[in-house]
Amino acid sequence: MTRLILVRHGHVEGMSPERFRGHRDVPLSSLGAAPQLVRLPHGESVQDLVARMANVLRLVRERHAQDTVVVVGHSAGNRALLLQTLEQPLSAFWRLAQDPCSVSDIELEPRVATLRRFNEIYY
Repeated sequence: MTRLILVRHGHVEGMSPERFRGHRDVPLSSLGAAPQLVRLPHGESVQDLVARMANVLRLVRERHAQDTVVVVGHSAGNRALLLQTLEQPLSAFWRLAQDPCSVSDIELEPRVATLRRFNEIYY
């Protein structure tokens, strides 16, 4: 699914963290405090990412209603899926912990999604 790509970082794609922090077009204080108000230069906003991930949830529901599906992703996409699952505002983006190699379990039913496990680590 091409919808599961990482965040489109635009002009800051592939930059080192040091160079990214120094980029004049990236308001890092806003990105941390109010991510819903930021769009990366020629890249995505949190709204774009959440809309893409909402579409992934819709497609999984439609195509695999009776199946068990494993979706593997990175922290930003995972956070966006969790915001949708928990019906949380975009401002809650950074409030959802996503440790490396963690597992979250979401049960999708016809009209509701239930978070069964969140950010569990098995190593």
